[in-house]
Amino acid sequence: MEFGILGPLEVRDEGGNPVGVPAGRPARLLVGLLLRPARPVPTEWLVEMLWNGHAPRSYLANLQTHVSRLRRLLPGAPIERQQDAYQIAVDPDRVDAERFARLSAAGQAAGVGDEAAGHFRKALDLYRGTPLTGAEAGPFEPDLARLAELHLVSVEGLAEADLAAGRYHEVVVRLKPLVRQVPLREPLWDLLIRAFARAGRVAEAVDAYHEVRLVLRDTLGLDPGPGLRETYESILAGTQQQAPTTCCCKKTGSPTA
Repeated sequence: MEFGILGPLEVRDEGGNPVGVPAGRPARLLVGLLLRPARPVPTEWLVEMLWNGHAPRSYLANLQTHVSRLRRLLPGAPIERQQDAYQIAVDPDRVDAERFARLSAAGQAAGVGDEAAGHFRKALDLYRGTPLTGAEAGPFEPDLARLAELHLVSVEGLAEADLAAGRYHEVVVRLKPLVRQVPLREPLWDLLIRAFARAGRVAEAVDAYHEVRLVLRDTLGLDPGPGLRETYESILAGTQQQAPTTCCCKKTGSPTA
């Protein structure tokens, strides 16, 4: 079976046919187990995740009922009881979030080049939208934050590889809307500004720098970090268009959001 949690919950059987999982607690329970495939998930956490601090007195019996329901729906994905935990016994690579993390790590290990770009593209192709769509954020917030950060790291890695390969227009198209969604993330702005400059769109690069400078000042009371300032100064000096520079995320611990 194949499982998708990088977007709305998606389950497919061995033949590629969709398997319907009822919304609500059955779907949340499955998502909670799939976040840690082939690893025990504490019963206490599952109860908190399902009832958000308002579990009924019969919560253990209710949990077992939901588990039994999933077992009937997913015969190809055994759910095992292990003392004070449950575990879904599936190959982690059958879960898109696990493949995404593996491909992103491979891209980061490959450095900057076509091999890295290939890994990052495959990873980002798995990203269908906001992870865990339909699940209440509360108990999942750490996982949502982890996946969102990994997504941004992958976007930045692909952009760095595309810049090195001269694919400046692709970087601009991909990052222009994204910097509006996460306006405090300096590495994204740095990559966008460098893409503008290397594509010969120097005025837009300068405008983008002034825009992020105002955003940082108005929101955090801070100026851009040294990496972003260095990129801007290289544009004014006319060197950014010819010589690649290192992404500001490797020069400073700039704020992220």
